[in-house]
Amino acid sequence: MTTKLLIVVLATRISEWVTKGEVTPGYFNPDKRFDHIVIIGLAPDNPSQADLVKLAGTEKVEYINAKLITPLSLLITCGFHSLLVRRLMKACIPPDIASQRPLAVRAYGDGLAGKCAVILGHILGCRSVASIHTTCTIDPARRNKGLKARLMDLFEGRARIYAQQHLDYLIPVYSPALAAISASYIHKTFVIPNAVATNKSHKKKQFDDRPPVKIITFGRQVPGKNAFPILSALAKERNWHLTIVGDGPEVALVLAFAAKNGLLDQILHIPQMHNEQLLSKLDHYNIYMGWTAYAEIPKTLIEAGLSGLPIVQNPLPIAIPPELTQVPIIWTTSSRSYGDILRDLTNEPERMKILGDQTRSALLEHFDPNKAGVAMADLLETGEQNFYPSARALSEDPKYGP
Repeated sequence: MTTKLLIVVLATRISEWVTKGEVTPGYFNPDKRFDHIVIIGLAPDNPSQADLVKLAGTEKVEYINAKLITPLSLLITCGFHSLLVRRLMKACIPPDIASQRPLAVRAYGDGLAGKCAVILGHILGCRSVASIHTTCTIDPARRNKGLKARLMDLFEGRARIYAQQHLDYLIPVYSPALAAISASYIHKTFVIPNAVATNKSHKKKQFDDRPPVKIITFGRQVPGKNAFPILSALAKERNWHLTIVGDGPEVALVLAFAAKNGLLDQILHIPQMHNEQLLSKLDHYNIYMGWTAYAEIPKTLIEAGLSGLPIVQNPLPIAIPPELTQVPIIWTTSSRSYGDILRDLTNEPERMKILGDQTRSALLEHFDPNKAGVAMADLLETGEQNFYPSARALSEDPKYGP
């Protein structure tokens, strides 16, 4: 039987995923379709074999440390020039891998990783695909970047132009990311959700309406995406307890505010929790609350909603994405904050259960992990998939959005 080989290209470090507890089982192996996974890391890294096996969903997994994202490689490739990157990529692929003829090369990101996927696809004679996880259009943090960061943004931008032009398929994981893709490439673009580890076992079973109302929010606490607006809005309310899962530079701001306002006994901060453990604990909460200034559909929102928690979220800085138009998310407004919504839900405890069930059902229509996994595996293996509309259909058919 022919081995199904998939090449994965990363511009990030797996070790950083491990630190944040974001090692999702089978993440690199949609629908468990592939027998052999080869991961090419562009940034120097040394992940453990156990973590690689977990991510690959198969014992047959290899990691190649290409070390492209280093000052030396930047100089050697004259700013990641295509021909010089090709030479480096060709040198890092062992002959036994090249001879197996992989089914596809999948990049996580359409910048430098996407460019390398295109080049590897040409070298190995297979299709190249990039998953796109960000719009690259909004930076609410307004970071004052140093010279090194600005240079990398420049090279990433150039690589993105090359990648989008030459990749066989562009796969944004949610429709807001279409804003980062040229309209010229809409014919080869499909919106296929990112893999999440939520399954039937995580469906909420407990419905404890006794006070305090147990609220959870999770994710990196960074500028433009943190718990401060939530905590600030809840400060004057009573009978609630907020669990914040995730570390980051904004944690100090959140904890300082809690201390100043005498709220430390009403919050629990957990710096890190492995994704599997987090999903298994969502059953103990009544509500998920989220806040983001990014143009995204937060993975945290999807995971909480698929678990059956009602969702309270601030309005996104874009129109409501088509994937969420049928989801009964409770959006905050200028006149109706997290505190006001909490008060309303506390007075109608049965509504929380109904909202949670409706939210889960609505999100499953688009974000069902099994459906998304099959669609991605089909595309990687055959170049076709039948579950999700193309980006062109998404933009032209009114049933997919307002």
